Amino acid sequence: MPPSRVDTLSRLYADLGIMISEAHFSEELIHKLTLLLEEFKYKLAALTITSLENLENMKRLIEKYSDSIEYVLRLNIRVKERRQLLKLLRRRRLVTLVSVECSNREILRTAVRDRRVDLVYIPINKRIDFSIREAKAATGHDTLSLELRFWDLTKMRIDRIRRIYRWVLAAKKYKVPIILTSGAKSLNEIRAPRDMAPLLTLFDLTLEEALTCISKNPLRIVNINKEKLSKNYIMPGVKIVGKSEPYEISTKIPGIQTYKPRKLK
Repeated sequence: MPPSRVDTLSRLYADLGIMISEAHFSEELIHKLTLLLEEFKYKLAALTITSLENLENMKRLIEKYSDSIEYVLRLNIRVKERRQLLKLLRRRRLVTLVSVECSNREILRTAVRDRRVDLVYIPINKRIDFSIREAKAATGHDTLSLELRFWDLTKMRIDRIRRIYRWVLAAKKYKVPIILTSGAKSLNEIRAPRDMAPLLTLFDLTLEEALTCISKNPLRIVNINKEKLSKNYIMPGVKIVGKSEPYEISTKIPGIQTYKPRKLK
């Protein structure tokens, strides 16, 4: 059953793939971007960076508009060797999201197995596939998702549509979340969620599932990662919920204070 209009409007949407170059970011651009995202009913957006050099400046810039749109930073890793990928992943905790642009099969297989990676993206001009093998390797990963970019999907030939159809089938079979992003490289390429989602119905997804790819799925990843990056996080399922003052037991409990271990013979 297709989602009702009320359900569509009541969803919280997120675009995890705003690809505007960080060299072009300024307070004026962030202001215009915020107004545009508000108009399109987005709750959250991820600004993509390719290096960590200007990380602090970017954080200060987006903090000014955090009351209107929840901004997070996403590090997009584009390397050709496994060794380079692992080196960059060591600094994973500096950003909320990490994506890997897979230029070859070695990078793809390394990325889907590494729990520090949140998004895997395969350029449509690369002859590699997100197959059953990669989807199975990602099983049990709490955040790893397959990223599809709207502007890629609008420029595809029939053979590429068939390839992505196979990727979606593999992801669905092993319950790997699919994330739809705009891939916008300028303000003019930002699109409303309800304009992008119907394109995913080409790949055997219902409109309800397509809307989930730009609402519940991306928001879930960000929420999980924010919890992991918090100071109270210890490990999956374990976190500090509060602190109390140390105390001493004033009442003697029989069998505890008087306990003495037996000597081994």
